[in-house]
Amino acid sequence: MSRIKLLSLALLVLASVTSSASAQQRRAAASSPSRPEITTQLIRATINGKSIRDVPPASGNDRPITNWQFRDDELKEVDILERVPGGNKTAIVINMKTADPVGTIYRPAGFNTSAELPTQLDGRLRLNYEFVTGEWVLLSVENLTMKFSHTQFHRRLPTPSPR
Repeated sequence: MSRIKLLSLALLVLASVTSSASAQQRRAAASSPSRPEITTQLIRATINGKSIRDVPPASGNDRPITNWQFRDDELKEVDILERVPGGNKTAIVINMKTADPVGTIYRPAGFNTSAELPTQLDGRLRLNYEFVTGEWVLLSVENLTMKFSHTQFHRRLPTPSPR
């Protein structure tokens, strides 16, 4: 066989293998389920029941809240600041403002009496999600900068839209 025919045959085989690999990649991508985007609505729903520890006061005059558990009846305002994808796991940094709608019994530093005042939290959280059996599952919540305050007048945050 001449060199030109041999070279042509080698190029033809190489093109065939490359084309076959590309077709396999396209089929695999088409058959793999796409992951839904993690939205603010999903965050508001999946954070319920999760807790953060040792939330410091915004004023510096109170003791930290040792354990704050997010509830579905809290008002939540969520802004997504950063997404760090990692295959089946994703970390999301958010800024959240939330308020306890019923008030929290709390004893201000230096006082012997308790007061029932609405508690507001505001700051950044890192949410760690994993994609399991077709849905995003919130594994953990890390407090980055969230602080709390008590106030007699707090603005109402928007109510989350129905799921």
